[in-house]
Amino acid sequence: MTSPLDDYNRKRNFDRTAEPPGTAAPRDDSTAGGHDGRLRFAVQHHLASRDHYDLRLEWNGTLLSWAVPKGPSYNPRDKRLAVRVEDHPLDYRTFEGTIPQGEYGGGTVMLWDEGWWEPLVDVEQGLREGDLKFALHGHRLKGAWVLSVHMKPKKGERDVNWLLIKEKDDYVRADAGIDGFETSVRTGRTMDEIARGEDEAFAANPFDHVDVELAKLVSTAPPGDDWLFEVKYDGYRIVAYVEGGRSRLVTRNGNDYTRHFPTIARSLEDWAAGRAMVLDGERAARRAQGAAGVADERRARRPALQRARARQRCGQLPRRLRAAARRRGGQAGRFAVPRRSQRRLDQAEMRKRAGVRRRRIHAVRQARARDQLALAG
Repeated sequence: MTSPLDDYNRKRNFDRTAEPPGTAAPRDDSTAGGHDGRLRFAVQHHLASRDHYDLRLEWNGTLLSWAVPKGPSYNPRDKRLAVRVEDHPLDYRTFEGTIPQGEYGGGTVMLWDEGWWEPLVDVEQGLREGDLKFALHGHRLKGAWVLSVHMKPKKGERDVNWLLIKEKDDYVRADAGIDGFETSVRTGRTMDEIARGEDEAFAANPFDHVDVELAKLVSTAPPGDDWLFEVKYDGYRIVAYVEGGRSRLVTRNGNDYTRHFPTIARSLEDWAAGRAMVLDGERAARRAQGAAGVADERRARRPALQRARARQRCGQLPRRLRAAARRRGGQAGRFAVPRRSQRRLDQAEMRKRAGVRRRRIHAVRQARARDQLALAG
């Protein structure tokens, strides 16, 4: 039985190179895409016989790979050649080091960017038709992109020439937008430092746990003009541990919330620029009317069906969603109903019963009127 990584393994001597051996992850592996289920991507700057960048997208237990000689560009007018090469194992996404000369791809490899990607079309269909659109959520590459087949391979050729093009969105720039990024997003090293085998440039964090600084409740504000006052926002109390180009967001109860707020985590990593730090703060969201509270965020994060079930408890479930609610269990759900919603539910039930009584009284009166007319006749 052939493996999608047979070409990868055949081209490498793992007794000489530090590259990871090729073993495809099962397609139904629950760990695929990381613990948050997202599809990972990586861009590696590869200084081999020719300087180029390698774009790698996680899919079906391997990394789909394209070699981009000039690197990606934020300018939609730049149509960058991207040569489809052999699939790579998932472990290659974090590989950084030197491949010995004489081996396939001998040279220095730097992890230039990483993050997660989001398909905007059916991936299998896009690969077959040569039109794969996707969004990147990385440290350096963001927004919508497209890989399009430029030229079908000639007879006897295996590599397919694609074009990597930036789609028009808020991230578009007039220049390529990749100049100035000369260090690894994971270790902070330059290509020369990686080639010399130097240690990571990012500082280590000496703290693995700290207690949050809690405010003390007092009856009056302290006197004097030397005090500064700030608004107490309602949100998530978060301690951020940043080191080695990575950040970890932890709540007061010790729960890791990094996967809930990936944008904040990446922003802290970029802002830290390799420095190690511990940040204690409140994660809050803002809206047009002011700061949103935890209740607002939880309502926004609640799945649509759960909101529908809550409305059903209040007698407000739209008709078009009743069938879906019945298919998912028939009842409204077993979580607690707020007092206001309970009052509305009680009032709706009272109105329903009052309507039944009115209809019954009306029916009795009509029957009596008919009887009186019959006696009079």
